[in-house]
Amino acid sequence: MVADRAIARTNTAPNGRRRAARSARWGAAALITMAAATAAHAAETPDLRGAWIEIDDGASVVRRGGPFEHFDRSGDDASFVNPGRFTLTVERQEAAAFAGTWASTARADPMVGVVARDGRTLMLADDNGPMQGRILDDGDLEICRALADATRMMATCRVLRRAP
Repeated sequence: MVADRAIARTNTAPNGRRRAARSARWGAAALITMAAATAAHAAETPDLRGAWIEIDDGASVVRRGGPFEHFDRSGDDASFVNPGRFTLTVERQEAAAFAGTWASTARADPMVGVVARDGRTLMLADDNGPMQGRILDDGDLEICRALADATRMMATCRVLRRAP
């Protein structure tokens, strides 16, 4: 009986209303704090406009089969030779989205991409399919891709540096 009266007292006005108002204020404060922390955590979108050139012949590349649009057939055995360098040219960028070309000495493909909210992860696509990338600590780009169909397969990661 005493416990029932204590429960009834906490759920009635004015104590019950004050407690509900205090809970609502704390809930609102928590939401505002979480929103501010999320906004502060989102990284600034980098400006990628310009040409990015592959910086060395040591790209990690393995190919089998072919033909490949940018390079000759590699044969039925796995080939670990980098057949040539690529250039990424970002011609236009609006906020996190960008467009340009992905080119070798043999041809240039139209390309589109976006920078993820972390400000470092890249998702790209050209007419051959998707690529993934990231902005490295030194500002270079690492772009990776894997392709496969009935007659060919390839996996590669290349490091590109902004042209002077």
